Amino acid sequence: MPYTGYVVTGDSLFPVRNTHVISKMAHCGTITNRQGEFIISGKTVDTLWVSCLGYARQLIPIDSTMAEDTLFVHLKSDTVTLREVTVLPFNDYETFKEMFIAMPSIERQDS
Repeated sequence: MPYTGYVVTGDSLFPVRNTHVISKMAHCGTITNRQGEFIISGKTVDTLWVSCLGYARQLIPIDSTMAEDTLFVHLKSDTVTLREVTVLPFNDYETFKEMFIAMPSIERQDS
């Protein structure tokens, strides 16, 4: 079942291009065009996963009653802050390799 829609910014309603729209049940996806428009095939009862760099991800539940309606997805801005990074030169590859392997892992923190 094809679903059509538009992805826009939540604050100014500008189209958001190159947004990933993925059907969780049909296991297929698409990307919005320059006008934020998309068309995707999905199941009669499905969930669309919408994500774009710089915006918060959204899950949009859909069903067969929405087949004639155009979906409007409003994405909210999402800022990712990184910890401070210090860049140092290395004299040789072996020193870099040893320090890289010994580096502690960083756990991802979802907000």
